Amino acid sequence: LKPDSANGRFLIWKISAGIIEENPIFGIGLNRFATEYNNYQADYFAKGQGVDYEKKIASNVNRGHNEYLEIFAELGIIGVFLFFFILYQVFKSNKVFPSQNINNNLIVLAKASLIAILVFSFTSFPFHILPIYINFFFLLGLISGHQNISFDLDLSRRLYKIATAPVIILTIVVVNSLLNQYRSYQSWNEGVKLSYTGNYFFSESIFSEIYPLLRNNGEFLLNYGGTLSLAGKHKEAITLLQEAKNKFTDPNLYTALGNSYLSIGDLERAEAHYLHAVNMIPHKFYPKYLLVKYYEKMGRGDKALPLAIEILEKKEKVPSPAVEEIKNEMKKLVKNNKI
Repeated sequence: LKPDSANGRFLIWKISAGIIEENPIFGIGLNRFATEYNNYQADYFAKGQGVDYEKKIASNVNRGHNEYLEIFAELGIIGVFLFFFILYQVFKSNKVFPSQNINNNLIVLAKASLIAILVFSFTSFPFHILPIYINFFFLLGLISGHQNISFDLDLSRRLYKIATAPVIILTIVVVNSLLNQYRSYQSWNEGVKLSYTGNYFFSESIFSEIYPLLRNNGEFLLNYGGTLSLAGKHKEAITLLQEAKNKFTDPNLYTALGNSYLSIGDLERAEAHYLHAVNMIPHKFYPKYLLVKYYEKMGRGDKALPLAIEILEKKEKVPSPAVEEIKNEMKKLVKNNKI
């Protein structure tokens, strides 16, 4: 029904296999797939390995669309072994409750539901969809609870009371932290809106205030650094955007870095970041447009002209005024031989 979508998954799996090949034992680290994948995709195209059709269907990827490959990429063969060992322990039991037929039916249903999730995991990312993720562990617990693994914990009432105090304190701390995070997300949203309207001073003020709470969020760092870049504070912007690279990957991150490096005169790094953005998602117009403008500014017509022609010949997936403007500018540059 949607061949580009299906083939896009094959491309993701091919590049994921390359990640596994380079990190077979321990993987790239827990929850690092979303951060690292686009860099591997950019490297794949930069080396000339991708065909034109793959360049067309490549996208900004943060999920593997196959949980088993993503687990393998993040945790290596050790993580995959532990994952399947847990599943084996859950499914190996065929314990029957002769006097409790309802329990038998419940376990059969739980195992069937678990199998459905595991099958779904071959082509999607159910472990990153919160309701399914919660149900997955609920089903594991339900099945495990009816196996021959149990122990008794006999505590006095006094010990129960003593144990209650730290639980209450921990709950208060966690709830307070979540409330602060919720407020910071609201402020973040307000700051983004202000940035879009050109109110960089007020946007920067908001971002600066919530930075301590969101400093580990790569997307927030991109918004903060991008706002500083637009405000002309390029050195401060580069610091934040470089920090964002360790937690987040996106073509806009690299184009923002390219713009800031160009503004402070670091031409080598500016070109490298523009090229990385181009290779990350080759069918995108804006990174190539910025690269053409960079080469034009540097007087490198030999590199700018082929890219400008490539932009003119490229067919956009979804027509937009922005793409039309880019193409019109490229037409003028080629026609007037200004590059």
